[in-house]
Amino acid sequence: MSVRGSGTCAFCGGPGLTREHVFPRWLKGALPTQEAWRGQDRRRLIWPGQPLGQAQSPARREIPEFFTESRVRCVCRTCNGGWLSNLETKVRHSLSALIQGKAQTLRAAECVTLATWATKTTMMVEFTDLDSRAYRPRDRSWVREHHRPPLGTTVWAAPLLLSDEWGLRAEHSGLLMGDQTTDPSLPCDIQQTTIGLGQLLLVVAHAPPPRTALPALHVLIPSVRLLWPGPSGGEWPSGPPLAPETAWQISQLLQLMTSS
Repeated sequence: MSVRGSGTCAFCGGPGLTREHVFPRWLKGALPTQEAWRGQDRRRLIWPGQPLGQAQSPARREIPEFFTESRVRCVCRTCNGGWLSNLETKVRHSLSALIQGKAQTLRAAECVTLATWATKTTMMVEFTDLDSRAYRPRDRSWVREHHRPPLGTTVWAAPLLLSDEWGLRAEHSGLLMGDQTTDPSLPCDIQQTTIGLGQLLLVVAHAPPPRTALPALHVLIPSVRLLWPGPSGGEWPSGPPLAPETAWQISQLLQLMTSS
């Protein structure tokens, strides 16, 4: 599957687009054996909590390619072969160990790199369903220039029980805030992406300040570690691994919080 963007690079605005992998091919050596995506459930929430609020759920899309073969055409050759390649190289060792559930000591700098990679990957996931995107060009430019998640992004990680349900999975929800006067064709402004990779769960939430997309997961669930903002190192695993049911509940939080 190859999804087209706007014709210019999502991160720098330049020309010369290439087909960038949503999840890098090198992950195949660390991920559990599973031939393809389980599917992609997509959601766009509009006017949550309002009398005319609605949740648009396009048909579930089954993706035939290997998990690490899904690509989007939204990144230029310069970014692809430059800072994005450097980020993949920098995160590869620690991320592979986390995916395989290996005990290790995470330094604060590694937490920043992992949070940046998770944010960049979330931005790529958003290009598989353009209607539910919430990150703006300025946010993607910030990641390219500063190698940090942008303001308004929170990233968590947690150990995960290895399962078919969440061993390879990416769930994304986009949310458009407002009332009945809000144009429903506007881009989303809040998003949550929950990614299961082997024995690792990553959660990336974004909302324009001063809003927050999700509650403090690291306070609610002891095994969840805050990677960004304010990263701090520590021992991994951070606690007992989460069950697939808990991973699913976390992935639905944005939708559940805004449907009441």
